[in-house]
Amino acid sequence: MRKPKKSRVRRTACRSVRLAVWCLREGVFAVNSASLLRQAILTIVVPSLMLGLCATAIPAAVSGGALVMGLGGDPGSLSPCPMSSTDERAFVQLTYDDFIDYDAATLKRVNTGALQSWTASPDHMSFTLRLWPNMKFHDGSPASAEDVKWSIQQAQGADCPRTTSLLNRIGSVTVVDPLTVKVTLKQADSIFEDSLTWIWLIKNGTAVKDLAAKENGTGGFKMARWDHAQQIVLNRDPNYRIKGRPYLESVIIKVVPDDAVRLLQLNTGAIQMTEAFPFASVNDIKKNPNLQWLQVPAGQSLAVYVLELNDTKAPFNNKLVRQAAAWAIDRQKIQQALFGLFDPRPWSIPKGSPFFAGGQTDYSQRNIAKAKELLAQAGSPSPEFTLHYFSGFFDYPVVAQIVGQSMQEAGFKVNFAVGDLNQYIAQVLTAPYNYQAGISGLLPAPNVYDQINHIYDTDEGLAYQYDKVNPSFYQKLDAARSLGDPNAFKKAIQELQMITNDEQPIVVIGAQVRAAVASKKVHGYIPHAQARPYLINTWVEH
Repeated sequence: MRKPKKSRVRRTACRSVRLAVWCLREGVFAVNSASLLRQAILTIVVPSLMLGLCATAIPAAVSGGALVMGLGGDPGSLSPCPMSSTDERAFVQLTYDDFIDYDAATLKRVNTGALQSWTASPDHMSFTLRLWPNMKFHDGSPASAEDVKWSIQQAQGADCPRTTSLLNRIGSVTVVDPLTVKVTLKQADSIFEDSLTWIWLIKNGTAVKDLAAKENGTGGFKMARWDHAQQIVLNRDPNYRIKGRPYLESVIIKVVPDDAVRLLQLNTGAIQMTEAFPFASVNDIKKNPNLQWLQVPAGQSLAVYVLELNDTKAPFNNKLVRQAAAWAIDRQKIQQALFGLFDPRPWSIPKGSPFFAGGQTDYSQRNIAKAKELLAQAGSPSPEFTLHYFSGFFDYPVVAQIVGQSMQEAGFKVNFAVGDLNQYIAQVLTAPYNYQAGISGLLPAPNVYDQINHIYDTDEGLAYQYDKVNPSFYQKLDAARSLGDPNAFKKAIQELQMITNDEQPIVVIGAQVRAAVASKKVHGYIPHAQARPYLINTWVEH
């Protein structure tokens, strides 16, 4: 690093206290008292200035300006339900408030969403939800407890498949006062609070299906214009509940389907941030002095690539064939092809989790001989199937091709079928489920129950037809939600892992490592493991 000029160091010294406060606020130290602050200034800032280690002060946040984001596709719907793609998720996150957020840095539940607080009764059979005061929808109407109640009821409906099963233990929802709602459960539910992260505040009387082409949220930004397949313009909502936020005056979401074009626009300044970029350019991006590489820590990776299997159709109606598929996949080759943005773990719950079940078969290291042996035991040394996957993204075709080639080398006969995402949904994830196999990605919440439930018991779970093969698995999965004792809950989660590890109803290929690329003029952005762009505290130099 180039040594700063003395004049610059002197200017920086004048801001030393402010810099110390910023460093402390960002987590370098925890400030518990004035003495700690003084100590930090004396032990960090002053020596740094003396040694020439602190070149420039961190710029203070400024309001105004526009952030131009590049997305790979146009949202199919603007509604919070069903929100089936990351493009839709980005729009919804910017314009609506979910009840509870997962903090981007820690993945812990925080009250930066619509709820100021949520409190459980001693027996955890009822919860008191309190809305932040002075919240307004983008049409100017005030938000109230009636809207909270309505939002819960909508999230329970058929139009919101992600939350229908998560909220099926609610017995009643009662408005207590203008800002407070009481939710009473009819059955104990260990994941209720986590399920609140999937409910978005919508106006009482508005059906989610009516929000597909127009939005009316309470988020920091409201839609000004939607030029289909080109861009969406969002402006800062002057009525947003946090004074002085968002910093940005506007967010422009540009639809740029081609990865290479998107990267070119990032280099020229036509866009300032994207989470969709050519994987082959990762090393060049990291070396570019005008760009910053923002990566989710590997231990926080939630999204997984999966080989979706129809467990009732040949050849995958045989457990031995499914196990052979798991052994055949060359995960190290995928990791190399995705330039390191891949964790070759063959399970949805990371090994470092205290809930991880020891004794599981580790499929992360390819074993062709074992795969061929299992196919021979199944009486089908060269089973044939069609592998569906979708285009429009760099990584999914790459994963699909490597998985297919790996299986071919183990003896499988693979026919590839590629289409767009909508075609994949129609062919694989829609009844009557006539497919054999497909490559997809799943993004569970950062809690161990959903890291099983979201993989096996949502729309994708129906497509596997595993409920017809092993209905007791779903009985055990449902029963685990009722366990209030932590040890009993942990034991149940580990048992479920052992079942799926043995039977391989689908094959977990590995975890996606999410990252974002931004201009050096963008500040305050942390990429989220759930692909939720939180921009309330983001600002740009302008």
